[in-house]
Amino acid sequence: MYVDRLIDDDDGKRNSHASYHASGLMHHKSYNKASIRRMRQKPDAAFTGTEWVDGSPISLQGARILDKVCHPEEYAGVFEIDASEISPTYENCWTSIMIDLLAPGEPPIPSGFELRRMIIRDRVPYICITLWDQKKMFEDIFAASKE
Repeated sequence: MYVDRLIDDDDGKRNSHASYHASGLMHHKSYNKASIRRMRQKPDAAFTGTEWVDGSPISLQGARILDKVCHPEEYAGVFEIDASEISPTYENCWTSIMIDLLAPGEPPIPSGFELRRMIIRDRVPYICITLWDQKKMFEDIFAASKE
């Protein structure tokens, strides 16, 4: 599994992404340097539970800067996000996207702050994509810490 981090890349060398390999190696890379490198379970028929792959804030401003065209025919599923569903700018961004792997029959990782979710079930493990309200999550955590 390869997740393009879709970050503005002026010099063409950033190539920021997350990868989850058949061996179970999961890493995040940018400028060809791994920032997170972990061995996880193999993404095969024996996969159980859930595994986090990547997450990032998402804003309309960021999407417009990237100006990348999606070719849906190249994918098993496309999680289309309407402009009205996400933060208008990266500053004070309140929306985030999360990518997880999920075994059949397992519930997605709940946060209580999901705005929308899609599960791609074309192979095991499933790919779970969640759009969530990170601002609400942090507000609730802050309020709980005051109690």
